[in-house]
Amino acid sequence: MAQIAQVSGRRLQVTETSKRCTVPNDPIARLMYYLNCVECVSCGSFPSYMTNYANYRQLSPAQRSNIIGTARRNDPDEVLCFVEADELPDNDANKFLQLSAQEESLTAFGIRGGGQAMMGLRRQLGNRQNLIKIMVHTDSWAHNNYYQPLRQLTTGGSDAASAALGMIMLLRALQMD
Repeated sequence: MAQIAQVSGRRLQVTETSKRCTVPNDPIARLMYYLNCVECVSCGSFPSYMTNYANYRQLSPAQRSNIIGTARRNDPDEVLCFVEADELPDNDANKFLQLSAQEESLTAFGIRGGGQAMMGLRRQLGNRQNLIKIMVHTDSWAHNNYYQPLRQLTTGGSDAASAALGMIMLLRALQMD
């Protein structure tokens, strides 16, 4: 006589996929790095000149203007795959995480006959399915790589652009209180 029992489930896995990088201390390079992060979590697709922050010195004035405009349209609070945290391990300012799921089943079987019994277990893993990639960041990361560079690049620009950015910064500060 044989008996079989099976249990199936789905496991959620979180894998850190962050890589260390050095971003030049230049406002346009920091915005390019910011857009690169947006692209890394599949929340945008930009021309390579917008995300290759190592080449920030080779940009034309039109490309610089496009980067600023694109960054304005991708505010950290609006990027769905950005999650703000008070602090992160290892004093990091941001981390990339891949969330995935995997089917798993466990089958137990038992056979009894002739006065003897035998039992076995079989664990089977299904294919891993990537669900979503997110970036967790601190408020200081957003300030250093988005808000401050935008403010620096729009100072001396049009009064309307500076006023709009000032209002965004003020509203953000009020939301945090």
